[in-house]
This record gives sequence, structure tokens and C-alpha cells, in this order.
Amino acid sequence: MKTRIITLFTIIVVAGLLFLVGCSKEQKSEPASQATAAMNYVCPMHPEVVSKEPGNCPICNMQLVPKEAAAHGQMEQMADIAKPVYTCPMHPEVVSDKPGVCPECNMNLELKVEAPADTISQDDQSSLQQYTCGMHPQIVTNEPGLCPICHMKLVPKSDVTQSGGVITVNAQTQKNMGVATSQVTFRNLAKSIRAYGNVTYSEPKQFSVNIKFPGWVEKLYVNKTGSQVSKGDPVLEIYSPELIAAQQEYLIAWRAMMAMHMEDSIPTRLVSAAISKLKNWDINDEQIQQLALTKQPKRTLIIYAPYDGIVTEKNVREGDNVMAGQELFKLADLSTVWVSARVYEQDLPFIHEGQTASVSSPSIPGESFRSSVIYVSPFLDESRQAEIRLSIGNASGSLKPNMYAEVDIKSELPDKSLAIPRSAVIKTGTREIVFVALADGQFQGRDITTGVVDENDFVEIKSGLHDGEFVVTSGQFMLDSESRLHEAIAGMGEDKSTQPSGHVH
Repeated sequence: MKTRIITLFTIIVVAGLLFLVGCSKEQKSEPASQATAAMNYVCPMHPEVVSKEPGNCPICNMQLVPKEAAAHGQMEQMADIAKPVYTCPMHPEVVSDKPGVCPECNMNLELKVEAPADTISQDDQSSLQQYTCGMHPQIVTNEPGLCPICHMKLVPKSDVTQSGGVITVNAQTQKNMGVATSQVTFRNLAKSIRAYGNVTYSEPKQFSVNIKFPGWVEKLYVNKTGSQVSKGDPVLEIYSPELIAAQQEYLIAWRAMMAMHMEDSIPTRLVSAAISKLKNWDINDEQIQQLALTKQPKRTLIIYAPYDGIVTEKNVREGDNVMAGQELFKLADLSTVWVSARVYEQDLPFIHEGQTASVSSPSIPGESFRSSVIYVSPFLDESRQAEIRLSIGNASGSLKPNMYAEVDIKSELPDKSLAIPRSAVIKTGTREIVFVALADGQFQGRDITTGVVDENDFVEIKSGLHDGEFVVTSGQFMLDSESRLHEAIAGMGEDKSTQPSGHVH
């Protein structure tokens, strides 16, 4: 009985010990599982960098990897996938596995993560789309964004190669760039020229009325500016002692001739001289005949208008003492008027004398007048414009001097000219360039010389292109940027080969 009690007690003690051992193991296993859940991350190149969360290394910007992966040999695999390389942005041949400065130019080396050659296929590398800035083609990136210089949106970089001045662009890239072409052809360059000016007097239709002997004006028949005068109308009545003496000379010679009854005699010649003198003083035949009939000199004589026109200026009053040669009136015949307008120098090749034009005025709405160019100035004024004059019939008198006028001249160059759209021309300040489309997606930049530009925005080509060629009219600025970028890269290579060794300061 005693033995059974001892055995039962021993079993109970052993069971209690086993229970305590099991509880102790359970408590120890719980912290281990919590430690496993809180995994740490480290940098493959800088093991001293440890983080509780995934991210990038603050030193080399590489992606952090789980610390457990490094413990099981995966660290080496991650290092192979993204191996840090430091290089110089100006001298890419300088490569280092540590940060530092370039031995050529003393610039700080920049980190470059190189992927193993077997991770990206050659086809994938060729299809990788790059982006560049249209204003700064040296900016190239693998992702879209903004230019760090001008903040313009980056555009896809064309798949372009350049050889011997010829750029090759594949079809898809041409489509992305919006490349369009136009054929070089001969065409009639026409232009509609609008010029503005004023109605003026026709210079050949302006007259001066003056007196050829001294005297006193006793009566004015035309006594105000703007009066309409017809040829033969009385203008003024004048008293002149010299005129009375000339009449008496005529009468004396006439009486002597009648007394001698001889056709060829001295009195006859004296009569002819007296008549010529009176006519030279604008005394008409009717007045001379009246003098011969009355046989008495007249105290005053009437001066008649020698021209048709409107009085534009009056310089005499009744009672004035006038001298020989003094201008008394100015007349202007407005049956024909001029329009004086100015055109810019680039329009002069389209204008010539004898050319027809249409003239209108806002003062006479709905009406236009047919005219012709009678004068093109041989020089330009201070504003680099040339004067042209047009003659217009004005029988109705609706066009008045100093009235505002608009001139419309439609003209064509006399011969057909080789021409292209003006949008195809790239002006660099000293050069004019176009891109000529060749076969198989090739484009060649070419210098040209241009002439006049017509109203349809076609520009005359004087040299550099041939009939039948095709020029780029849209997208040529992208081609120009690419060609300049390749030239710059080639120039950098040439400079590098000729540059002496050593540091650049």
C-alpha cells in the first residue's frame, strides 16, 4: 500500500514538471515569432544602413532589401541586378565604383545604376522611348515631364540618325512629329495690295491767273475762293495807263495804214506789231476788233479766264494796284484727280506704271472708281514706304481733294516662279533653311535664297531647290533640333580629341 502511494506521487510530480516545461517553451516561442514579423531592411552596398520599412538607401539611392535575404545569400543577387556605378556627366568614359571627382574636369561623379546586359534585350533597348525639350535638345530623359530649364513639356524624342548632313526618321516617328511635305513647283505669284492715301489735285490740271502789265483793279467778277470758272469767263476789269498807250499806238498805226492804201508798208508793219503787243497782254481778237470799230481807246479792259477750274486761291481785291507777273488767282480742274498712296517696299515688285486699280472712300460708301497707276516713286521715305499716284476721272465731282482713299491693286509677277509655302522656311537670322524630303525617310537640310511673298503665303525660290522636290512644311523645327543636337554631339567629340590632357579650370 505504501509502495502504491509513492508511485502515484512520483507520477504526479513528473506530470507537473512536464507541464511547467511546456509552458516555458510556449512563452519563449512567442517573442521569436514577433521578431520574425518585424523584419529589417538593409542596403546591399552600405550594410550599416538598416531600416524597419522598405525604401531607398540615403547614400546611394539603391533599393533596400530584406536583411534575411542578405543572410541567405540573396544580397549578392540583388547587388548584381542593380550594381552602383559612378561616372562623370561630361566624361562618360570615367567610371568608378565609389563617389568622388572626375580627374578630367573636377566635377562630382554621379551615380549611374547599370542593369546587367542579360536583363534587357537589344530589341527592348532600341524601342525605349526617350523624351526631349523642343527648345533645349540637350535635355534627354527616359520619362515624360517638364524641361528643367524652360519648364516646357517634354516631347517624344524622334528615332533619328544623321550621316553626311542627311537625317533619317522612321515612319512612326514622322507621324508622331506631324511631318508634312509640299512639292516645289512653278506657279504664278499673285498679290492683292491694299494701300491708303488721300485724294489730291491733278498737277497738270492746276493753273495760275496773273497779269502781264501793271494797273489797278477796278472790278472783280470772281470774288471768292471755290468759285467755278469756265474758260472765257470775265475775271476782273483793270485800268492801266500802259494799256491805254498800247491801244493808241494801234489806232495811230491803223489810221496811217488806211491813209496810204498800201498792204506792205511801214504803217502796216506797225499795226501788226501793235496787235501782237495787245495779244501778248491777253487782249483777245474781239476786243481788238471792237477797238478798230470805235477808234477810241478804252479806259479799262476786262481780263478773261484762260482755263476751266475752281478757284483754290484768291490773292487780289478790288482797288488793288497789281504789278506785271503778279499771281491773282489759282485754279484747279477737278474733272480729273489724283490719289497719292504709300506702299511698303516688299510690295513694290508687284506694282508698275499703267497698272489698273480700284479706289474707294469711306465717304462714298458702296462706290468704287477705276484708276491707273501713273507714278511709282524711285525712292523710299523715312518709314521705308514708296509713294504711288493714281489718276481717276471725276466728272461727277464726288471725289474731293484731301478725301481719304483706299487703293486695291491686284497684281501678278510677269513670269512663273519656283515657289514653296513660306511655312517651310526656317530663318536663322543669317541663313534661310529648308528640309528636303528624300527617299526612305531621309531629310536633308539645305540653304536657299528667297524672293517675294505672295498673298497665298508662297515664297519665291531664287536658288537652292529644284522643280519636283519635296520640302517639309510641318515638323521641320523638330528635325532642325535633332540635326543641331547631332552636330553638337559630334562637335563635342571633335573638341575632345583635340583638347590637351589635364584638368579644365
